Amino acid sequence: MIRSKLVPLTLALVLVAASGCLGAGTDDPTNSNSAISSGMDDSEVRSTLVAATEDVDSYTATLETTSSTGGDEYESTYRIAIDRETERARWNSTTEANGETYNTTALIDGSTIYSTNETSEIWTRLDHVGSAEWEDVDRLSTFVTLADQANATVVGSTTVDGVGATVLEADVDPETYASVVADENVSTNAIDRSNVTASIRLVVDNQTGLPRTIEMQRTETSEYFTHELHSTMTIDDYGPATQIGTPQETVTATVRTGSDSGTVTVVTASASPTKEE
Repeated sequence: MIRSKLVPLTLALVLVAASGCLGAGTDDPTNSNSAISSGMDDSEVRSTLVAATEDVDSYTATLETTSSTGGDEYESTYRIAIDRETERARWNSTTEANGETYNTTALIDGSTIYSTNETSEIWTRLDHVGSAEWEDVDRLSTFVTLADQANATVVGSTTVDGVGATVLEADVDPETYASVVADENVSTNAIDRSNVTASIRLVVDNQTGLPRTIEMQRTETSEYFTHELHSTMTIDDYGPATQIGTPQETVTATVRTGSDSGTVTVVTASASPTKEE
């Protein structure tokens, strides 16, 4: 039961993730049928990226993160499925912390999070009232918005699976970071955004204008600690035939009521919450 509480906390950490700028490839990105061509300027590339991403109804991705604060380090791998039309998502996570490995599952239905782990047969439900929980979950949208508002520039080109791709990078200033992330992430509003710096790197498919990988580096400093979070998000598929269900509630018992964060409810699931075609 205690481990299941790690899911909202782990999500809160990764929902503000960012990671560093790496070297770009040198292949010619020109393609007459591409959404992105070598003749575009930076603003045109960003506009194409934003428009293509907004048209995505669903996607699956793998997100790998490394978090460090002082001498403590945590590594997590998330298998993510996002359905924007129904505003449902699934996060299957494996986290290594303090010599232990935790496997957890989070199912998000709008502003509600259901969570469980490999040692439990029950689901914990967290209901947020008036929060922007869905925006917290859809990382693709947040990352692309950050890149656009930080005026990411084309720094080179490469190929992914034999297809030409454009590499964009940007440093994200504290004001831009706060305007995009802080307003979305209710669970971390207490952080002093003026102490947060970030950078972002995207590899964007020239033919579709959609990201293939996104890397971000986020550093938060204070008089007490320095927290660094590195993340790499790889899009596995756009438009997958995946149905994301939620637990069927047969028995519920309220275990804690929060003032601003919502109500936590223990849920017994009578059937598998997730179906995949």
